Amino acid sequence: GEGGEGWRRSLVAAQAARGYDDELEAWWVPDVGLESSPLYLALRATLVGEAELEGHLAADAADPADALRQPIAREAAVRERLTSPFERHLR
Repeated sequence: GEGGEGWRRSLVAAQAARGYDDELEAWWVPDVGLESSPLYLALRATLVGEAELEGHLAADAADPADALRQPIAREAAVRERLTSPFERHLR
């Protein structure tokens, strides 16, 4: 559905519901455990390959985001996308 990327948008939206504040227009970023934060999982969702989700997208899957809790093939790109805005902000 939705041009083949509906699953990706759904995964990002689920993480936004857990960690994005509409009023502040900002993501919550924890002091520890960044790799399990909603922002990090949403970034993984933007880069994960559909094949990496092996059955996690099935209608009867408990939580499709479970697949995002493990490093993905493009993990280096996830870290780059996360690091860049913080580096710019801290300069």
